[in-house]
Amino acid sequence: MERARIKLSNNAILLYEQRDLPVTSVVIASKVGSAYEDKNIKGISHFLEHIVFKGTSKRSQQDIVKGIEKVGGELNAFTHYEITAFHAKVPSKYFYEALDILADMTQNPSIPEIEVEKERKVIFEEIKMNHDNPKRFLYRKVFECLYEKPFGMPIIGFKNSLAKINRKKLLEWHKSHYATRNFIISVIGNNDIDEVKKAVEEKILLNNKLNTKKFQAKKICKNFVEKRSNLKQAHLAFSIHLPTARSKFFYANEIINAILGEGMSSWLFQEVREKRGLAYTAHSELDYGNDFSYLMVYIGTAKDKVKECSKIVEELIKKLKNVSKDEIKEAKEKVIGNFEIRREKSLQTAIDLLYFELFGKYEDYYKFSEKIEKVNREQIKNLFKEVIGVSKVFVLPK
Repeated sequence: MERARIKLSNNAILLYEQRDLPVTSVVIASKVGSAYEDKNIKGISHFLEHIVFKGTSKRSQQDIVKGIEKVGGELNAFTHYEITAFHAKVPSKYFYEALDILADMTQNPSIPEIEVEKERKVIFEEIKMNHDNPKRFLYRKVFECLYEKPFGMPIIGFKNSLAKINRKKLLEWHKSHYATRNFIISVIGNNDIDEVKKAVEEKILLNNKLNTKKFQAKKICKNFVEKRSNLKQAHLAFSIHLPTARSKFFYANEIINAILGEGMSSWLFQEVREKRGLAYTAHSELDYGNDFSYLMVYIGTAKDKVKECSKIVEELIKKLKNVSKDEIKEAKEKVIGNFEIRREKSLQTAIDLLYFELFGKYEDYYKFSEKIEKVNREQIKNLFKEVIGVSKVFVLPK
């Protein structure tokens, strides 16, 4: 399997892996996200992600989406705390066309004034949708209860901050953060590396104007409860801080997540659902970056079972400090197996590689299994030094 990390002449980073299947995934990402925003412009990275799809100097909105979809491809984007990414998956023979469209979108968005106003309304509806969905609302509140503002504010922003964002501010944000030395391009598929490199250098033009200021992730540990009259189920989240992606204890996070709440064999699923029948859904998951990391447990249960579920979760979190060697060994097999299955998808691999590069650990992606195998009980105990308490965020029926 041929793979490469290349610093291009335009100062962008190209990540490449060749696959035998005739499908290619392309991601162009800029190393900017909501962590770079102050409270007055919270949501601008996500706003720009939306507006980029509205056209360029040479393509309309329909030209962009049809250019990918007419060949059976898929086009999308996402904004996270430290990155904004645009991606396409196409038959490999259309790689150049997909790259051309993504490069045009990310470098030459026209940002029409009329589209800014329309898309602002769309995002307002997205905020309402997130609020009305208790699980989505819960996830947003978890982050707010773990980190101080402005870092802890939601990626999507607020109505009052979004109302202040106009075309001029979007253009300034793009100009300040979409320099080529801030770009990571990830290509996974059945295309020759030399052709990929040549195409990327041709389409991603040198632009080194960059003006970024990142805000520090300051840890807090708050609780939050909201009661709603239209709910039939209680939605519960329990979260703890963990070592960041830069920490030597980072891979131990994967082990405790696997043991605690990943899959039907996990402690959480067995205790909450199988043994006691308290919930349909009970799981844990990780979220992390260069300056933050946390594990979150989610349970959906009956209103009168909240205390019982809370007690179970807190006991299981405490129990994690003393996991046995056999439990660690079993979790390693699970984590490595899940990783290998995840690698089957070219787009997922392209995105995962992008994050490993963002964390300064590109080569560690290909050493993932080796890193997991080295996790021991002492490392798991050390990661709990990051825990300053258990944050509880509940959305309950009235």
